[in-house]
Amino acid sequence: MESLSTAELIEIAMSMRESLDDQFQYWLTITFAVVVGSFIAGHRLNKSLRLVVTSLYLLATALFYIRTMVDGQIFALYIQAAAERGATWFSDYTPILIFIRSAMYLLGALVTLWFLYINGRRNDG
Repeated sequence: MESLSTAELIEIAMSMRESLDDQFQYWLTITFAVVVGSFIAGHRLNKSLRLVVTSLYLLATALFYIRTMVDGQIFALYIQAAAERGATWFSDYTPILIFIRSAMYLLGALVTLWFLYINGRRNDG
């Protein structure tokens, strides 16, 4: 990182922040697709197909969550390097943002699984 200018460090950090937002938006899109799909086709999904959808959804959620955490750590490294050179970055809310994003992943996944299983069974009748 020594060969990078402060402006380049901040530019890379901003790209990492965009990547964090993109990953969250992709996960949210997948989540809504599973919710809508389970609502529309819930009564037609047999147990094995529900298990496949659940497995794929949970794997995607784990992938996006892990990538979010790793990219967040990389983002912090670039911001720290830029701050050591005198750049100003307002990150007082970082712990709150990590908590909120983690809670959204957890609660979103739980609600999605509820739609996939409970709501699908309710529509079976």
